[in-house]
Amino acid sequence: SLKEATERFTAIVNAGNSPFDVEARLSLIEVLLKQQAWQPARHQVTQFVARYPVNERMAELRFLRAEIRRQYDNDCAGALEDYNAAQSLPTRAEDARYFRAWCLMKVGQTEAAAAALKQYLEHYPQGRHTAQARERLESETTPDR
Repeated sequence: SLKEATERFTAIVNAGNSPFDVEARLSLIEVLLKQQAWQPARHQVTQFVARYPVNERMAELRFLRAEIRRQYDNDCAGALEDYNAAQSLPTRAEDARYFRAWCLMKVGQTEAAAAALKQYLEHYPQGRHTAQARERLESETTPDR
């Protein structure tokens, strides 16, 4: 269960100096996000950045931070830079591209959002967000909608 996973990852993080500390911290953040535990997830992000300011997994962390900013803080402007950085991650690129476009739309950059949605559809014609991307493109390009 998510609760058990949270407890396990928290125990590893709290033990300190584990060789699995980086992975445990990232996993804990992901589990907290799945539970929509935004404040604890944000706290873990802050602790991760403080402890590992330069880390090979920073792009992954930036994706997770973007998710917090978009979903909890309603801060698409702040999430954009993190989504940009996360587009280089093979495991997060699809979501990063789509939600970057979504955030561009939210902050009123409709032309950039349309271009980003088209780019998303080119890269992921059968992707998880394909239907929503097409729908958003149509609503932006159809008069009186």
